[in-house]
Amino acid sequence: MAGITETTGYETTPAAALPSLPDFEMLKAKDVDSSWEASKLPRGSESWRSLRNWKFYLPRAGSSTAGVVDMWIRMASGESITSRALAYVGDSFPYNLHAFLTASPAGQAEQTRRDGQRVALWFPTLVMNLDMKMVLPSEGVEWLTVRITSKQIKNGMFDLDIIIRNTDGELVALSHHVAMIVSIERNTGRRENSSPNASL
Repeated sequence: MAGITETTGYETTPAAALPSLPDFEMLKAKDVDSSWEASKLPRGSESWRSLRNWKFYLPRAGSSTAGVVDMWIRMASGESITSRALAYVGDSFPYNLHAFLTASPAGQAEQTRRDGQRVALWFPTLVMNLDMKMVLPSEGVEWLTVRITSKQIKNGMFDLDIIIRNTDGELVALSHHVAMIVSIERNTGRRENSSPNASL
C-alpha cells in the first residue's frame, strides 16, 4: 500500500534502537553467544507445551534498561515465522518475563531465583490487541526481535506493551496485553464439578 511515509520522533530516540545483533548461527548451534542465551524452562514446567514451541534468547547480562525486556525469538522446530503466526508471537514470552519487568536489576536477580514459585503461577491473557505494521515475506523469516515493557504489576494484574521487529529493525507489529497472575491450578487442576456425580 502506497502513501505518505515520515520518520517519527520516536524512531530517533534511544528507546527505538534495535538490540544488539546476536551470532545467529552460534545461538542455533549452542543456545548461547557472547551476549545472548536461551531461556531454559524450570523443572515442573512440563505442562507448558506452548512455550516449548519457541526459542527465546535473552541478554546474558540482564536487561540494560530496568523494566524493559529485549529478546530474539525463533521457532524451536526451525520452521519460518509467517505473518499468520504473529498473533502467536505476540502472546508468547519466556517463563521468567516478570523477573525482567521488575524495577531494578537487584529485583530482577531476586525474582529469577524464584523458579519454584513461578512454576506454580499461570499468566492468562484477558485482552490482546495486535496491530500489524508490515506483511512478512511469503516464505516467512527465521528470526524476530521483541521488546516488552509493563506500566504496572499490581493485585495480580499486569499490562504489556510489545514491539515486534525484524532483523533489519523494521516494525512488524505492535501489541498490547492485559493479563492476570493466578495459581497454575486454575489452568491444570480438576474442577469441583468435573465429576458426573458433583452437585450443580
